[in-house]
Amino acid sequence: MAFLWIISSLCLAQSDLLFLRQQPTPVNPIDLEFNGYSIRYRNASDNSVMTVVKDNIDTIKLRSPQEGSDVYQTKDLRHAFEKGLELPIVWFGIDFTHVTVCHPANSAKYSHMFFKDCNDFVLQDKHYKPLWIRKKSRPLSGLKQDLTVVTERNKKVNLDQVFDCRDSAKRVPLHMIRENIQTYRSEKFKKGIGLVFLMAEIDKRTESEVSYMVLFDIHSREILFVKRVFGAASGMTMAWHWTYPILNAIMIYNQDWRMDKWMGLFY
Repeated sequence: MAFLWIISSLCLAQSDLLFLRQQPTPVNPIDLEFNGYSIRYRNASDNSVMTVVKDNIDTIKLRSPQEGSDVYQTKDLRHAFEKGLELPIVWFGIDFTHVTVCHPANSAKYSHMFFKDCNDFVLQDKHYKPLWIRKKSRPLSGLKQDLTVVTERNKKVNLDQVFDCRDSAKRVPLHMIRENIQTYRSEKFKKGIGLVFLMAEIDKRTESEVSYMVLFDIHSREILFVKRVFGAASGMTMAWHWTYPILNAIMIYNQDWRMDKWMGLFY
């Protein structure tokens, strides 16, 4: 069975609060990144970066949604996944603007057409059919689609700068992901939750890839949740081979949001 590692990160608002044990005043984190049994966060007050172990965290209070607002919050997302509720989620596609590719002697296979083939494959292949049909207790199902933004972004990828075998398990910083999502202006959908995968690395040597699963509010273009996915490729065609970890990540997380040991800290 192909392996899949999922590491969670959050882009939070300054009104979210992190309560630490033996510290009377909560902090306002901008970013949270979960690493094993500790978190790394950036403080909104002075932009300092701190690390704290899980045992020293009391709770993380997420901003409450405003009634009647077109803006979704991370709290909406958490509640829907825990209760298996339906969410208005829009599939934006696979964004290759940050990808690096390591495939010695076969770089010609990776082109703008390859980016399009991967996105077309997700829409058309039978393995992805569960994403487009609403299923009870599966928030990441019955997705609507708007690939306009990603299609245009992928056309602008400079292929001369894509191929590089020096990096391994590439990371895209949260602030850079946030900046990218601010450009996601959908003409078709003005509110709801967007879902996009930012492809970071394709490595033929290890038959693996790194991507970021990003859920964001369409109206404000604020990031609600980010998952760094490190998975094994599988499948006969190139499109199926390199989109398999994406499907795998969605299906695993769709089935059990509670598998994330950190979710019990949020309220």
